[in-house]
Amino acid sequence: MATLPTSRPSVDTYGPSLVNDQPVADRTRELDATSWNAMRDDVAAMGAVVPFAVLRIDVSGGVAALGAKLPSALTSPTLTYVGTGNVKVTISGPVPVVASACAINVGANVAARIVSISGQDITIQTFATVTGTATDAPFVLLVF
Repeated sequence: MATLPTSRPSVDTYGPSLVNDQPVADRTRELDATSWNAMRDDVAAMGAVVPFAVLRIDVSGGVAALGAKLPSALTSPTLTYVGTGNVKVTISGPVPVVASACAINVGANVAARIVSISGQDITIQTFATVTGTATDAPFVLLVF
């Protein structure tokens, strides 16, 4: 099983900046160096905004279970049900820099928030938006 990558790719990962060695004769059939370099830079920048992992956590009746994960080869995180509406997710691999959570209990007026990120542990709370009280609900966790 795979762990999260230890770093994001840099622009250099995709090769050096190119320079045309001759004029581009037909821009509809040939790619000039300026266009290639712009695409390379865009692809490299995507690595900074795309999550390393997407996890769906199902929480119900005092039990937290992994519903799905991307990439599928990722080592499954350890889930700890801390209490009503509170789940600790422990990621194997490098320390997460940023995480984002979103409740997926559509129509139930439930939200999710990150309570803390400490080392490889991310604590998430799901709560009723109307009353603010903790409640068990499934959520999606994005790890950046």
